[in-house]
This record gives sequence, C-alpha cells and structure tokens, in this order.
Amino acid sequence: MSDVTKKKKFALNMVTSFGSQVITICLGFIIPRLILTNFGSEVNGVLTSINQIFSYFYLLEAGVGIASLQAMYQPLAKEEHDSANRILTATNKYYHRTGMIYAGLLFVFAFVYAWYAKSSLSFWTIFFLVLTIGTPVAFSYLVQGAYRIFLEADGKVYVVSTITTVTQITSNVMKIAAIFLTHNIILVQAAFYLAPMIQPLVLVFYVKKKYKWCNAKHPDPDYKSISQKSSALVHQISGVIFANSDVLLLTFMTNYLVISVYATYNLIYDYAGRLLDSVCNSNVFGLAHMFHTDKTKFRRVFEYYETAYIMILFMYFTMIFLFTAPFIKLYTAGVTDVTYTDALLPMLFVLIRLLSNGKVPIQNVINFSEHFQQTKSHAILEMTVNLAASIVGIKLCGIYGCLLGTIAALLVRNSLAITYANRRLLSRSVWSTLKKWIVNFAAFLLIYRFLGSRIMEYGSYLELILRCIPYGIAVVLIYLLVNVCTQLQDFKNLYQDLGDWGLLKKLHR
Repeated sequence: MSDVTKKKKFALNMVTSFGSQVITICLGFIIPRLILTNFGSEVNGVLTSINQIFSYFYLLEAGVGIASLQAMYQPLAKEEHDSANRILTATNKYYHRTGMIYAGLLFVFAFVYAWYAKSSLSFWTIFFLVLTIGTPVAFSYLVQGAYRIFLEADGKVYVVSTITTVTQITSNVMKIAAIFLTHNIILVQAAFYLAPMIQPLVLVFYVKKKYKWCNAKHPDPDYKSISQKSSALVHQISGVIFANSDVLLLTFMTNYLVISVYATYNLIYDYAGRLLDSVCNSNVFGLAHMFHTDKTKFRRVFEYYETAYIMILFMYFTMIFLFTAPFIKLYTAGVTDVTYTDALLPMLFVLIRLLSNGKVPIQNVINFSEHFQQTKSHAILEMTVNLAASIVGIKLCGIYGCLLGTIAALLVRNSLAITYANRRLLSRSVWSTLKKWIVNFAAFLLIYRFLGSRIMEYGSYLELILRCIPYGIAVVLIYLLVNVCTQLQDFKNLYQDLGDWGLLKKLHR
C-alpha cells in the first residue's frame, strides 16, 4: 500500500469517524433526556441496565474479533490475498456459529431478566424490551461480523463509520418520532432498532462489490492464524467487565434510580471518549502495518505518538471535567425523582477515563505483537481486582465505592501493561511512559486547583459553551508548555516527520 493511499485512508477515517461520533453524541444526549422527561428515571435505569448486560453477550465472539483483526493486518499490508481470504473464512465460520448461539441465549435472557427485575414495569414489557434490543446484534453476527473486521484491518474504518452514521441518524429520528407519537416504551425501542437490521446487508454488499478477490468461503480456512482467540478472549472479558461491571453490580446491589445517575454521568465521559478515539485511532491500521514492516521506524514514531496522545487526552478530559457539573445541572433540569448533581462524581469519572484511554498507545503495541497469551494474567488480575474492589466498595459507600474499585483495577492493569510493553516489546525504560503520565497529571492538578473553583452555574447551553472558550485556551497552553519543556525531542521529531510527509508545506500554502 502506497504512502499516499495510507494518508488518504487516515484522513477519511478521521473525518468520517469524527463526524459519526459528533452526530451520535448529539443524538445520544437528546434521546436519554427525552426518556427521562417522558418516562422517568426508572425506565432510563432499566434500559441502561439491559444495554450494559447485553455487552457481556459480546463475549460469545470468544476473542475471534481481536485475534482476527491483528492476524489480518500483515497479509493485507503485503497484499497476500489468498492468506487474507483464509483468515476471513475462518473468522466468518466462527461468527455464524456465534450468531446462532446468541439468538438462542437471547430468549433465555429475556425471560430470566424480566422474571427477576425489581421494577414497576410489567414482565412482558421488560421481556419485549430485551428482545428488541438484542435481535439486531444476533443478525449482525450472522451477516457482517467477519466483513467488518476485514475493512478495519484494511484501513477502511471510514466505510464502516459512514454506514453506521446513516443508520444512527435514521434510528434516532425514528425513535424521537415514536416518543412523541406514543407512550409505549416497547414501540419506541422497536422503532430505534429497525434500521440496524439493514446495516449489515449494506456493509456486506460494499465488500463484495469493491473487493472482487474477497472470498469468505475459501476451501482451506486458516484457523491457526486466529489460534490466539482463547487468550484474546481473556482480554476481551476483562474489557467487557471493566466497561459494564459497574452497572451490573449496581443493578443487583442498589436500584434503578442510582443506575440512572451513573448512566447520566457515564454518558458524558463515554461519548467524550468515543469522540477522542475517532480521531486518535484513525491511523491505527497505519501503525500496525508499520509495526509489521519497519520496526525501527515504528519505535521512532511511537515515541512522539505516545507523547502527543497522552497530552491531548489530558487537555480534552480536563475541559470535560471542569464543565461536567454545570452541564449536569442544565441537562437534568426538571427531573425531580432523584438528585443528579454531585461534587465527587465528576472527579471519579474523569480519573477512570484518563486511565482507561491513556493505556491505548501501550495496549496497541501489545495487540500488534499478538502477545495475548503472554499478557493474559494481566487481564485476569484486572478482572479480579475490579469485581472484588467494586463489590466491597458498593457495600461501604455505594456508587462512589463502585467507581473507586474500577480505578483500582485500572491502576493495576496500566502498571502491568506499561512495564511489559516497554521492557519486552519496545526495549526501553518504563520511565519513558511514566514521566509523560506524571507531567500531565501534575498539570491536571494545577489546573484543577486554580481554575476548578472558578467554574460557575450557567443559565443556558450557549452561555456554557461561550465560557468554555477562554478556559479551553488556557488549558491547551498549559499542557503544551509543560509537554514541550519535558519532551522537546519528541516534538522535534514530530515536526521533522510532518515536513518529510509534506504536511507542513500544505499548511504554509
């Protein structure tokens, strides 16, 4: 693949992923607000609980998605079509089997959840809510699973993002219309999940039309290339537990009102994380291809990629953190069945997001190396700490304890990943990564100390946005200053490479 093609894919990935996330976020904030005001916090809590529990069903992939993606990078980078088809076929067979198992478990879960749910909603209301939410996922496994992995490995995230965006817009418009036309929550959810049933068909059609050589029915499937799926599954389980255990534990140990509070704060930081990922991860395929074709160049690029990533991460989430409280005030205005404003929750949520997103560069190195087996123990330890600490934490101090348990697990996992990747895969000191964390966290505390107390309540979203601008400029300048002063060589290398790639010349025109 030529450098021009890679740059084009990177640009398209970034623009479409960013655009997709902006639209998803805008609609994603509108829908829960309408649910809260039209159906109440309990229904919002029930929907959040069901959606989070469904995330555990993704474990039925059994690590195939992660293992296949990493295995497919190399043959696509070297244009080895036959090898890519063999991996694709093996992946496709696993996804078909997963879809059948998923469909069967869906009905069992719908019955069990509806039977045991402690809610004022009827058994059949909850039963059909579960079915409407889960059916599109089963259909996706059966039709598109392997093809989505194929496109991501070839750097065409922009295709997946475009199709997803159109689907999201259609789904959310139908859901908003249903909210105003009916007070039946089942019909509202059914309207939302009609469009996702069409999405897999469109994606498969695109692959078959653009890749004439692509064949998901190769007579000799390459199961060996995805043999690390079992080890990858352990990492996948760890990721799912990290992302969803809080809601699951709160479901069984508290009530749906507490879950609604959690979901509202998490909505902000989850969407913010997705938006950042859409930009920063647009060239992951390029880094992966570089890792497999030129290790020396990769190590040089990774140094300033990690520096820039962590700096941008802290810039971004510092601003989100500073304005969380006034946003929550505006967003939940008029909702009186539970108190949403809280002084401590923004700090806990931002720490989780910094630690979670901050390990992405290092975790990418581990993924590119396919060291799933070697780091399996890291994932197991994270799961253990997360569940144990969160259960104890919830009993001691409710939602705060739940979040503190997640923070403890992330500290353990990040420490292990940073140590392993730096020493074993990058052949450098652990200090290379740690000093970037220390410098940026010190800047975060400094900003919180001097700017945090100055944030006031605002009467409208427009006023809040306008006040963000001067604070945003100050935050960006502070982080730039401390990072350039402490990582000057990384910025010099970045500037040099931008010049070599011709990007600076374009900016000067």
